[in-house]
Amino acid sequence: MELHLYWIKAGNGNFSGTFRVGGFPSCVKAGNVGLTELPQRGELRKAIIHVTLTLGKPGRCVLNGAYVELLRGNRSKRVPLGRVEVVILRPEPEMPVITQYIGGSSGSEPPREVLFSYAILNPLSEPVEVLNVTFNLSDFRLESFRPVKILPNQMANVTFTLVNTTKLGSLYVIRPILVYRVGSETYLMPAETYHFDTVPDDETLKKMLEGH
Repeated sequence: MELHLYWIKAGNGNFSGTFRVGGFPSCVKAGNVGLTELPQRGELRKAIIHVTLTLGKPGRCVLNGAYVELLRGNRSKRVPLGRVEVVILRPEPEMPVITQYIGGSSGSEPPREVLFSYAILNPLSEPVEVLNVTFNLSDFRLESFRPVKILPNQMANVTFTLVNTTKLGSLYVIRPILVYRVGSETYLMPAETYHFDTVPDDETLKKMLEGH
């Protein structure tokens, strides 16, 4: 699993430095920390800091004190990674396969509705019925989901909408859980990750960087 942070600079100067992470619970392990500089548009320069996590044993895992620390010379800056709740599932030997999915949303205005659309292949010899989708995000609510039945060796689209009530500047990593049934048994399957972020416009960012 990967978490993102934005690093935004005004003027010249590079994004060099040393990163270290800490404050993670025992249910996850922090791996690589990388940085990708985004194409410059206007006066501001932006980069994304990627923090890779390895999940542990099945169960519920909550991150609420983890951080990334940037070291540059004799100065340091520690940034919290926010609150992250993960439900780690036991792997199933066979399950439907998500072949196509929506990847994310980024902009200066948060969209009110976020559409999720997954193309799912049923490789099993009996029908699969996708019954529901679950997630635990207080700033979103589920809308327009309908159960979908997928015949053996066939594909079908599963779509639903999350209605957004977040404020500007929110950063979310959303990975819903699909609930599906094969015969009389019900299973859980993690959907692919959706990155949702709303970065303020350049004028607002410049005022923030100037301390106003």
